[in-house]
Amino acid sequence: MPSCPLFNAMIGITNEPHFLENEPHQESGRDLASLLIQEIVKHCLLLSSLTKIRVMKKIFVLFFSILWLGAGCSQDSSSIVEDWKDDGWRVEGEFGQEGAFQSHSHLKSERAKAVEVFWITRDQRKTKRYTQNSKFYLAIHFYKEDGDVFAVVMSKNK
Repeated sequence: MPSCPLFNAMIGITNEPHFLENEPHQESGRDLASLLIQEIVKHCLLLSSLTKIRVMKKIFVLFFSILWLGAGCSQDSSSIVEDWKDDGWRVEGEFGQEGAFQSHSHLKSERAKAVEVFWITRDQRKTKRYTQNSKFYLAIHFYKEDGDVFAVVMSKNK
């Protein structure tokens, strides 16, 4: 059975006094994870170069998928509204009960005669229609885990 220096170091069996060249507490989490992945690939995986590339690609995709999901979940509705404000939109109204949400969507059109916003509170759906005579309207819907939806309507001059 081939010896794995990383495994031996993790369980404390090593003849090498400085297996990780820097002490772990001096490394950032990202640097340490990167170093561990390199050591695993170098010492523990007896694979061809092509297979190693495939393994690293899967680790890379998994790592950034987790990072993306974590970042996506931490966003709140006010930051999304602020992003639209930065593009010249202003808040016209807010509907429903604001709270933690799973996803969001937006509806806008420069050619439609009107934009309709909806919101759902305790399984009751309500709507309001905004005609686009002198302004363009944008409806942002935030979908909550319990099935409710709250919405923000924004406008911009034509």
